[in-house]
Amino acid sequence: MHIPIAFLHRGDAIPEAGGAMAEVLWPTNAATDSYLDDNDTSTVIRLTWQGRSVLLTGDIAEGGESGLLHQGGLKADVLFLPHHGSTRAAPLPSLVAAADPSILLRSSGQRDGDTNAFLWSAIGTRNYYNTAECGAICTTVTADGIQTETFRSSTGQPKTKSAR
Repeated sequence: MHIPIAFLHRGDAIPEAGGAMAEVLWPTNAATDSYLDDNDTSTVIRLTWQGRSVLLTGDIAEGGESGLLHQGGLKADVLFLPHHGSTRAAPLPSLVAAADPSILLRSSGQRDGDTNAFLWSAIGTRNYYNTAECGAICTTVTADGIQTETFRSSTGQPKTKSAR
């Protein structure tokens, strides 16, 4: 279809739009090594506007999470949980702690009641929204702060914390 393909790596520039900045944090040029699967080479981008940031982690799992942690500099106000929040990999709690977001977003079909307790330990007391529970989630970054609205009502915390 003659659509150009660009391979992005850490440090690549994405043109600024409307005052928003996009930083490619992952993968690095070395991250194409054979020890990483396709998911772990997903592009990770931090969007920043008005001093607030959103970390988009794509479908990375243990390899990508470990690589990001090794690089450091992951602070973000909002974190999209990697791998649909389904990872049970050891790096997840450290990744959440390193980003230290006030809001965690999960794009998943898995209901909170069926979710492994490992995720809840990583989330802690942070505001958390899951599309399986909330439906569509709209997070808006403004000069005054961050607002999250959901299609179905949500308190920003899991409805059920499973001990699975």
